[in-house]
Amino acid sequence: MTEDGEHFMCKYKTYPSDEIDIFAPLNSVIQECDNEIGSIYKKENGLYCVKFKKILTETGKEMESVHSGNTNKIKLPGKLPYLTMFRVLSDEEVIAE
Repeated sequence: MTEDGEHFMCKYKTYPSDEIDIFAPLNSVIQECDNEIGSIYKKENGLYCVKFKKILTETGKEMESVHSGNTNKIKLPGKLPYLTMFRVLSDEEVIAE
């Protein structure tokens, strides 16, 4: 997560339509949103997630996916608190849900 809360640097592979869990610092306020970049929403279990409709770099370049070797800042659908982290569920965890 960048300090401005509007971009992140990828540490794994991310594709449009991936559901990514959001882990924000304690007592953070997360604003839900849905726009052309993606959505930030709260699931029934109380966890917040982000799902991208498209992956855009800070400069507006659209990408099919992004991975840890990419040094571009990726635009978030909405602003998140600084020090927020993401977790992508493994295939086994997705099946268990």
